Amino acid sequence: WQACPKASARVATEHPAHSYTIATRISIMSEKLEIIRKMLEMQKQFIAKEQAGGLDPKDYYDPESGDDLDGFQAGYDELANKLVDLAHAEKGSKR
Repeated sequence: WQACPKASARVATEHPAHSYTIATRISIMSEKLEIIRKMLEMQKQFIAKEQAGGLDPKDYYDPESGDDLDGFQAGYDELANKLVDLAHAEKGSKR
């Protein structure tokens, strides 16, 4: 990249992520932190349930309606995908 400093400087200033205001970047970072906090709390609850009595794979993959794990997988996946989308938005890249 040092052999072509003008090209790399152009890419750096024309990158879509550079069009975000500081407030937008802070908002994205705050949203990412909140999602990470939620994901960690979900992991903590899952580990506690597992350590309290173990988990049958059926409990995770096909939980009964109303069970603690009912919707866990879909909810966690949704948060993880949103986190990836926000990271791409922040960097100006695509999935």
